[in-house]
Amino acid sequence: MRPEVGLLLALVGLAIAGCATARGGATSGPPVADDAGCQRSVEADVETARGRLRDGRPERALLYVEALAACPEATAWPPFLELALDVYEETGRLNEAWSVARLRHEQAVSAEDEAAVRAVSERMERFRSLYVVVLVAQDGRRPPRIRYAGPVQDAATRRLLEALDDERGVWVGPGLVGYWLYPGRYEVAGEVRVVEAGSELRAGELDR
Repeated sequence: MRPEVGLLLALVGLAIAGCATARGGATSGPPVADDAGCQRSVEADVETARGRLRDGRPERALLYVEALAACPEATAWPPFLELALDVYEETGRLNEAWSVARLRHEQAVSAEDEAAVRAVSERMERFRSLYVVVLVAQDGRRPPRIRYAGPVQDAATRRLLEALDDERGVWVGPGLVGYWLYPGRYEVAGEVRVVEAGSELRAGELDR
């Protein structure tokens, strides 16, 4: 089992443990990304990306998010993570969206920001209610074989199923890796079924 290690997740430890903003420390203003070749204002790029998202151009906003995800100053700044969560969810990058939400939750807990903890927790519960998660134990078990069985498979669904096939899951709980999918009609372990929003598919149960 090899959980997803994208740029953003690779910086989780640094963002939480190594930056004052992640611990609630005082800062003089929005950060400027100057590590890993990042020489741009995080605040300016976040504002620009947010504008692209408001204008109905989430794929353009995604370009900014993916560029900033390589910058520790960005991943430690809550407004960036909140933008990234919106953009990833809007563009169908559900695994990435969940990971960003988890990181934002950890930041809020570390900063003892009760309002932010509550807001992110509610967002994560909403996320769980809208989508489907395939749960696999981190004990060497492989995820189940799942294929789309609906009329038309869009690009986002295809990417999510490819992540499952490639075992690029995300951490969803102690000892558990998850793979997020849209609700819909799938062939699950050889059986065609309609998987509803909010469903959890557990690898061990599907194998029975």
